[in-house]
Amino acid sequence: MDLPTLKLLAARVRGLLEQSHHRIGHNQALDLIAALPGLRNWPEVKAFPDRVAACQLDEVSATRLGTQLKYRFGLDMAAPSLLSSLLVVSTTPPFLTILDEFGYYADVPDDRLREVLREVESVPMVSYRVIEGQVFVFDKLVHDLKALSGEGPRDRLPELAAQLLPQAIVSPMEAVERWGVVPQPYERLPGAAGALTVIRHRPFNARVPGTFPTDHDVRRAFARLIVGGVQEGSGDFTYRGQPLVLCDPLDPALLPQRPVFPVVEASDTYGFTALGHIDYVPGFAPVSEATFTRIKLLEAAWRGESARSARQVYDRLAELWSLAGEFQLTSLNALPNEVPEYAREDFAELRPLYPELAMLSDGALFSMFDNYQMECCYINGWTASRDSDFLLYLLGYVAGGLGSERAKNVGEWVAAAMLDGSTFDLAKAFGLACDRYDSDIARLARRVADAMTFLASDKDATVLQGHEITTTAERFRQARSMHSGTVIFEQDVADLSATDTPRG
Repeated sequence: MDLPTLKLLAARVRGLLEQSHHRIGHNQALDLIAALPGLRNWPEVKAFPDRVAACQLDEVSATRLGTQLKYRFGLDMAAPSLLSSLLVVSTTPPFLTILDEFGYYADVPDDRLREVLREVESVPMVSYRVIEGQVFVFDKLVHDLKALSGEGPRDRLPELAAQLLPQAIVSPMEAVERWGVVPQPYERLPGAAGALTVIRHRPFNARVPGTFPTDHDVRRAFARLIVGGVQEGSGDFTYRGQPLVLCDPLDPALLPQRPVFPVVEASDTYGFTALGHIDYVPGFAPVSEATFTRIKLLEAAWRGESARSARQVYDRLAELWSLAGEFQLTSLNALPNEVPEYAREDFAELRPLYPELAMLSDGALFSMFDNYQMECCYINGWTASRDSDFLLYLLGYVAGGLGSERAKNVGEWVAAAMLDGSTFDLAKAFGLACDRYDSDIARLARRVADAMTFLASDKDATVLQGHEITTTAERFRQARSMHSGTVIFEQDVADLSATDTPRG
């Protein structure tokens, strides 16, 4: 499956809900359809293309989507019925977005030259490559080619590029100092002392020994690292001979105490995990195979328990709404007490949809619903609707003054404790403890996943080089290779009105 297909399916889900008198926005539909590949929202869909590519529209994925529809909107559809609705062929002409490719991207610097250089076999299509202790710099080749040929005849450019290639191979110091080359996978970051700089290995989240007081010191270190040299000093571990110091520990024993969820009687439910599709790769000393396995199991167990708890909460939403008076929501009345004039018509439709929130002033209800729509549904300019996730957002906000999608997650944990009989103060403490553990285990798992992904790509590398060079035209070719077609429009000046006729 791909993103265009998911967007099409999101539109069909939106139509299904409208037939059941549930009006949702475009971004809410995108978040819903993320359930097909087993993700939580649209940002995760864009962040994990491999998960999307592996997804099939079948009864398994339809069951995941059906679960969300039932929990959020009370729409109970069996997987075969939902699958049939999603696969229906619409007779309505598709909505088309038309983009003038050239007009929109014509100002991309040097894109035409980059495209020509792709045709020259001897030119490495990478930002830099180390060749016998020297460094080929792609940007220098482009610069020299422009200086010699300008935008001259296209058929001469490959020949000129081949001639200029030796001049684009420079010393490591020139590559760094004049052409701004940074050795992969390093970056420079401000150090704790403010003016000092550290050099960080991004996938390992580890720095090379020492700090660098001046730009010249940084460039000298970069020039050494770019050709495989070593920045001397002591470190926590070494990689390819380079000592490195971890910026943060990777010990799962340092995680905060894991909160214990109320007993949930539910079938197995699995949330998204950063390490779910990652295998162990040796070579990163701070993470042994045993440590990797432990972190992977801890993350999977937490996500599973959290997902099962959330499912229980959504099963008992009616009960949760009945408890709204116990949630200390009146504290939100300190927010602006007036509804903006431009929103009064929309608010007149909103207020009757939430009778359980009568304790909120008009200004507080409007402000919180508006924040919820922008922070969780990514909608600026909403339509009044009843959404149970809004109650969870309020719970999370009151629990810790949190905003964004994080507030809704905290609200789910607070709700789980409330439904288990906890007082609101204890439930708030439980929700915030879950938030701390969730953030820490997610960060730890993501760091390990980044390290393993890097090792998998780097373990067989024999050439020191930078990132691949791509062109705008290449990106368009890739886009047109997926579910694209051709539409030809013809326009005659005679069809234009007198006021639209172009003037010379």
